[in-house]
Amino acid sequence: MNGRSGAAAGRWAIEELCDRGSVGSLPRVTEIIKGLYSGVGGDEIIAYCRARMEIVGRNPDRAQALGSGLRIDAPFEDRQVMDWAIFQLFGMRSPVADAILDRYAEEVERRFPDIPSSTVEVQVTMHRARAQMIRPGS
Repeated sequence: MNGRSGAAAGRWAIEELCDRGSVGSLPRVTEIIKGLYSGVGGDEIIAYCRARMEIVGRNPDRAQALGSGLRIDAPFEDRQVMDWAIFQLFGMRSPVADAILDRYAEEVERRFPDIPSSTVEVQVTMHRARAQMIRPGS
């Protein structure tokens, strides 16, 4: 494995550990991220990883855990984590995950009635298309 593919494999492994909620690996993940990214960029990546781990660790049922990360009143800074949770739920392609997403979309529509429902539908369609590109045919 050359340096470029080794770094890509390392980044992939870090993403997997963060997405799976492997809290025990956080010290090593932090060390690797700090080695790859210096300064504020690395700190932001570590915080994003930690936030994903915390969400996944909230409930042994992954769909329920991810659903707990969807908060209508979340500050703007949490948008990246919420987008990640939505994308993960779409990727699950399960009735439970779909129900969680439907409830969240309904909550958004109730809270922000001035947003055309087509805006919410566009977001849903974008996430579904993205999930399809990553996991075609599943």
